[in-house]
Order: sequence, then structure tokens, then C-alpha cells
Amino acid sequence: MKNTENISWFKDKMNTEFLQLKHDFNPIEWVESYFLFEGKEGLGVYSKTIELEGRPENDSKLTLRKTLSEEDLMNPNLLQDFCAYWAQNCGGFNGSISFVSSTVISREAFQFFIEEKKRKEAQIRLDAQRKNAPIVQELIRLGLSPIPSSLNSDSWTASCIFHNRRHVMWVDTKKNECRCAYGSGIIGYEELRIKS
Repeated sequence: MKNTENISWFKDKMNTEFLQLKHDFNPIEWVESYFLFEGKEGLGVYSKTIELEGRPENDSKLTLRKTLSEEDLMNPNLLQDFCAYWAQNCGGFNGSISFVSSTVISREAFQFFIEEKKRKEAQIRLDAQRKNAPIVQELIRLGLSPIPSSLNSDSWTASCIFHNRRHVMWVDTKKNECRCAYGSGIIGYEELRIKS
């Protein structure tokens, strides 16, 4: 990156932690530190686990979270934007996230982004339930416990009909079909109707 030497905010933040988050992915808890770093994968935002299950973690490897372009470096709010993005995209395999500390964003601002994400997800689930999709009604009738996802109002999960409810299957109310999460089957609304 040829122009990085002209960006003073960037130089001041290199190799310095700007965010600490606690991740909870039941039953494991860990704390990660986030910082700008130029590693073997290039210039970017990296993280490192600094605490695992309440004990200091010294053997953690660096994880590249975001590669930075020259355009990114021209944004003086890059680190705040990263914090907002991370708060809005917590969940899944990152576990639930809670704020520990930051030099670029307040606890209240970080929490606002998490709460905004929860509000949007709740609205998506409500929209899905209001659709009252026939395939969802059949899944309820069959005792497969459908749950609306937070991705979009046409996506649900339910207990897998193909594997005796051992895991979930994906439900697409737009296509009126269910798919095993492990790829071994697809069943449509009409086929579900004839199941007892």
C-alpha cells in the first residue's frame, strides 16, 4: 500500500488494541482483542483470543477479520465502522457478543447496534409468522416445531423429518419445501400433507 505513510490516524493505531469483546458460544466463553496489524495475510483488522474460560490465553493465533484496502484507510471512521459492523453481525459461530472495552466506541453505542440488530431480527420473525405459510402449518401439525429464522421472512428451521428430528432442516416458504441441513433430502408441501 503506497499511501499509508500519509495517513496519521492509521499510523497511531497500528498494533494497538481498539476493541475487546467477550464471546459466549455455550458452553465456551472467550475474550478477543481486535487491532490493526500487518500480518502474513496483509494489512487488516486482526483478532486474537486473550482469555479462554476465565484464564489468560497465550497460545492463540491471529485471525484476519477484515482486509484493508487503500480506500478503507482513507476513512477516518474505519475502526468505529468495524465495531458497528461486528455488533450488527454477532451471533452464529461468533457466539453472542458483549462489550468489554474500546478506545474508539462507547459501550452505549456498541449496545445500540446490538439492540438494533435484535429489533430487525424480531421484525423479520414477526413478518414470517404473519404470513401463516401453509408449509409451516403442516410442520406444526406433524410436530416438527418450526421456528422462523432472522435471515428473511421466508426462511424457517424445523426438526428434520429425514433423520428422526436429530437436527434441523431448512424450510423455504417461498418454494414451499424443506431441505435436510445435511443435504440428504427435500420434501415439498404436498408430500408433507400426506404424512401422518
